[in-house]
Amino acid sequence: MVREIHLDKVHELDELNTLGYYPKAEDFDTLITEDCDVFLPDGTKVLVFRKKAITHIANYDERQWEWWKWVSRRNPSIGRGNAAGKIIHTTAWRRITKGQRSFINRAIKGRFDNSTEAEIREVLSDTRWDVMNYVVKTVRQDKLYDTELCQPYEYRAKRLKLLPVDEQNEICDFLIENRTNVWFENWFTKEFLPAPPEKRTEVATYGLQRYFGRESYNEVHSGVVGAMDRQALCPFARLTTSTQPPKYLYDKDGRTMFEVERPFYKEVDALFEKHMPEERQKLYDVWGNLKEDFYCLYGTSFSTITVNHNFQVAYHRDGNNCKDGIAVISTINKGTYDGYSFVFPQLRIAFDIRDGDFLCGDNQKYIHGMMPMTNASPDAESIWFVFFLREGLKIAESKECEDCRKEFVHWCKKNMTKDSNKRGTFSGIWPKMWHSQEWKDYKKSKGMEHCTSTTHTGS
Repeated sequence: MVREIHLDKVHELDELNTLGYYPKAEDFDTLITEDCDVFLPDGTKVLVFRKKAITHIANYDERQWEWWKWVSRRNPSIGRGNAAGKIIHTTAWRRITKGQRSFINRAIKGRFDNSTEAEIREVLSDTRWDVMNYVVKTVRQDKLYDTELCQPYEYRAKRLKLLPVDEQNEICDFLIENRTNVWFENWFTKEFLPAPPEKRTEVATYGLQRYFGRESYNEVHSGVVGAMDRQALCPFARLTTSTQPPKYLYDKDGRTMFEVERPFYKEVDALFEKHMPEERQKLYDVWGNLKEDFYCLYGTSFSTITVNHNFQVAYHRDGNNCKDGIAVISTINKGTYDGYSFVFPQLRIAFDIRDGDFLCGDNQKYIHGMMPMTNASPDAESIWFVFFLREGLKIAESKECEDCRKEFVHWCKKNMTKDSNKRGTFSGIWPKMWHSQEWKDYKKSKGMEHCTSTTHTGS
């Protein structure tokens, strides 16, 4: 028998103090451990939960486990935003502070051209870690700290996660004291402060470009497998590299595990259609307008799966999903543990999700996160799957056109000398490249004139 929960209200949250922070026991009233449908006050079905409904993974084998673990851990993610948590706890020695970030953002606009050191120090006094990394190689090249002193610790930091916790803390503390807390102060006092007022904006702009790096949230084991849409730095639709794993993850017939797991994708899609047919049809209508099966998980209503390993997600809303699209969540596990329940604080409900369970709902509209794993056995591991359809694939063209775009980027990198980002070597990507004569000539030379001249946004 399926339990039904009819909500009286959807609770309002202080999102500023919710997003990016981890769930607490007081954030929910009900922990769901059995088949359940959840309905909003207006009668709309908002969540569907079925225990061990996905038979393909309810009793997974070792090859499946190794494949999905490889997908999640092959390239640790630094771009998960709120899901990775607002409190910085990884690569702290490479962080800048919120005060430094505020300073540089104002300085490049000329706000400190005539400020005293005391006035600037007041802004710099916020010493909480910011999400941004700085560019380590450039700081090293400019000798803004004692590189000989720090080099042994920098070398050990490259394999930090393999070391005992005490040793990790020792390395972090040393590099924070002797590198993080040194390089900015040296640049600030030797370069920015001595500059005349009319030169400070120029010095700050150069410093931003040279020392302040990309957004880098907490590092977590989270990978993506399936189709990806065009993006600014990768302006062509494609399958993720994780769809082509190492040879030991092929089956005896020479198929990749991405292909072998096709019944998993199909079963999830069938359950989605069974329990939320209208929502599934909305996704399938989007998918039906796409150009190729290349962009979906073998004809399902999904394009992509996010795969997490031992990653307690903080409160967030999903991004990059198709507008109004529904996501499906499941998991496989090893060892034993308590907790790790999946919480919707606005609905005051949590779910105990284990091997092969099926949870379907609107992860874009409703904030969600995970409780910590507790009482874990030494071998406890948990792999989570999130199925969704990427919005940006709607503008993708045929596989041959997207491949042609990819080849053009490589051609540009090899044959052109444009400086697209003022850092490092030319990436092959440059402004207005898709409206350029070079692109028109390249298409013609490949017999691909039917491919459009649209940017990564479709414009």
